[in-house]
Amino acid sequence: MNEIFDFLGPNFLEIYSDEDTSKFDVGRVLNFDENWLFFQTVDKFGKFDGYMLLKRESIYKLNYNTNYIRNLCLSNMVEESRQPLKISNLSQSLFETVIEKNIREKNVLSVTLVNGDALIGILTKSTENYLYIDIYMNGGQKDGSSVFLKEMVSAVQFEIQECKRIQENIIGNMEANSHKNQK
Repeated sequence: MNEIFDFLGPNFLEIYSDEDTSKFDVGRVLNFDENWLFFQTVDKFGKFDGYMLLKRESIYKLNYNTNYIRNLCLSNMVEESRQPLKISNLSQSLFETVIEKNIREKNVLSVTLVNGDALIGILTKSTENYLYIDIYMNGGQKDGSSVFLKEMVSAVQFEIQECKRIQENIIGNMEANSHKNQK
């Protein structure tokens, strides 16, 4: 499959990875290794909507040069000014590199497990086999923590709109609590 990604280059793709064939992600591949695909995603309006790390075995179809993509790029002026995140010079797997980046930067992210469960929160720790995450609700309130096997992860998304809103709410809650404690 590597030759496919090399052939497709930086073009936008429809990436199908769910059993529902009417749903897909639109993105531009930034990097890949033998197990993972890392791409920049856009929403249905052609606006930047974060990054996704997707397990390659879950991808069942890639469409390119479709009318949908052409119309999205032309009609909605896909955001070209944003410089894509570069993940290169990998001394470890693409998965480990992206996970460590998100732990270091304390990004709110969405982790989808192979059974379909989605966890939204901040990764706190990575061991050889496990990931640890603090779970947050939409309003930015912490709702416990979770630990799960790395091999159970099918996708990781960050800098997406939903995660940005939660991150803003977490910051807002911290500032509100700080003002309360100062009084």
